[in-house]
Amino acid sequence: MPICDCQSLSGLNELNPVVNPDCRMPIRDCQSLSGLNELNPVITPDCLMPICDCQSLSALNELNPVVSPDCLMTIRDCQSLSGLNELNPVVNPDCLMPIRDCQSLSGLNELNPVVNPDCLNPIHDCQSLFELNELNPVVNLDCLTPIREC
Repeated sequence: MPICDCQSLSGLNELNPVVNPDCRMPIRDCQSLSGLNELNPVITPDCLMPICDCQSLSALNELNPVVSPDCLMTIRDCQSLSGLNELNPVVNPDCLMPIRDCQSLSGLNELNPVVNPDCLNPIHDCQSLFELNELNPVVNLDCLTPIREC
């Protein structure tokens, strides 16, 4: 019985660590090109399916850690510009949507950790002057209403 497991060609498959030169099935897992895919750690130069995951360009996406120079889908998540968005940790210089969350200016807003210098609406929360307001941890120097709590 010949060994027909193509994925064992690299010697890294712990279940089938045998190299079989007569294996008839080509390896077609494009995501294993980087050698970082723990399920299929085999490099195949003849892979027929191009890698089309734009979010893996930064090599920080643990699900798809493969760089694809021919990626056809552009990344359009403006909130990933800071590199702090764990869901989309990819910088997109051509992002078309401006960031308009003024409360993220301090970099402490865990939902929107992106600084937007062109924010159009000013921050009007006077109680955040001491950075103690957990909902709005942004200092607003132009706050119009004074704090009147004795």
